[in-house]
Amino acid sequence: MFDACLSDGNDTMPGVVLLPTLRSNLTMGQMGAMPGLELEQKWRSIAEPGAEPLEFLRKAYGSISVDYRKAVHGIVWPALGAPPNMREPFRYTFDLARSLLAIHAKAAKAVNAVPPAEYRKIVEMLIDGVLSLSLIGTSSPEWFDRETIWLEFADAWEKIRCPDGMSPIEFAFKKAQAAPLELTEVWATLSGASPARLTLVASAGWYLQDEEKDGEFFMPVELVGELIGVRGAAAPMAGSRILDELIKGGLLIVTQEAAPKRARRLKFVVKRTDLYRPPA
Repeated sequence: MFDACLSDGNDTMPGVVLLPTLRSNLTMGQMGAMPGLELEQKWRSIAEPGAEPLEFLRKAYGSISVDYRKAVHGIVWPALGAPPNMREPFRYTFDLARSLLAIHAKAAKAVNAVPPAEYRKIVEMLIDGVLSLSLIGTSSPEWFDRETIWLEFADAWEKIRCPDGMSPIEFAFKKAQAAPLELTEVWATLSGASPARLTLVASAGWYLQDEEKDGEFFMPVELVGELIGVRGAAAPMAGSRILDELIKGGLLIVTQEAAPKRARRLKFVVKRTDLYRPPA
């Protein structure tokens, strides 16, 4: 038998019969946070053979773009098929943050320490799926408090070094494109290189040093060349030349020379504020 309760206003589908819990140690307040029975049935429908996995998500959460719905589905679907003892609820928010950060970065949006407030709706979608499909155990009672899970997501967002499908260097270039530093006028006398390329690579270096404890990082010349828009055999030389310009100008220093199959180890000279202004 299901216990009938009214929604407390936090549910996606208010006023429907709420799911009971099979775990007697949960309080009535926690039970009141469970999604409705109709929602549970719809979430379970995405597991039916031949069903369009995102169709229910499109109807129930139509204001959320398909990429974000896919991100949530990509977490719920594998967990649904895993044995209960193999599920890792503590990873759900981290995996979602990593996926959303990738979408965010690919859209060249500025990446801040705090996730955008509009992502709350996506986290709510994940919570509905996790609770509806009983993808948590008694060791994860925090999933019954939506504010706590939002804060878990925000914490993961801040800690992730690179999003799903990107290397730290690629992510640094994405951040550099979205929020570059500003090179000062003195560069006109230091280098004849393209100001746009200098700014992009310098900005990526600034973000990379900020991520590393010792402030040092690698920048493979071929990858740098590709990330500034040069393709094919010319990419390594292009990447090497632009890095050399920043080194000669004093904004980057070499802390370890290149070795076979190993890039130079570099460091961004943060104290050279005569050469740059940090991103706004």
